Amino acid sequence: MKLSNKFEYKNKVIKKSSNLVIYKEATLLVSGVYADSATNRFTNYPKKAIERYAKNWESNFLSLDHSKDVLKRIGKIKNPKYKDGKLVGDLYIYTVTSVAKDVVKLIDSGLINWMSVEVNTKDKYNYEMDLMEVKEMEFVGASVVSLPACPNAKIISNGTDIDDVYYE
Repeated sequence: MKLSNKFEYKNKVIKKSSNLVIYKEATLLVSGVYADSATNRFTNYPKKAIERYAKNWESNFLSLDHSKDVLKRIGKIKNPKYKDGKLVGDLYIYTVTSVAKDVVKLIDSGLINWMSVEVNTKDKYNYEMDLMEVKEMEFVGASVVSLPACPNAKIISNGTDIDDVYYE
């Protein structure tokens, strides 16, 4: 005789052993004009470039505030794609450090909700707009940030239910 109960859940998986939290389809970048953090030079990121290069990733690391500190490397970006006019990806945050655990708590409480991509670009001057414009791009990672260049780059959008977060 086999006794079993079906385990039911809705969009949330909890596995304490793996220390993983997944935020599905976080917005990483939308088209617009943004200042480069290194040079403070404004550059246009057109829709067509984001769509064309959405899956062009050299590395998929996820860090906190663009830090190179090993303890602020909190996870990975997986499944990047162009969807509904924006670059989206799944944030895999591995809660094996106190920094990663704190970031998850800040996101879940609504205190932090922004993303910033790290990207190498080839630009060309757009005379109509009187500024540089991205023609080619290669993403090298992303960061959870408190001051985003792209204000629409959000981890949890207004329409996202907390049930769209997976705790494994």
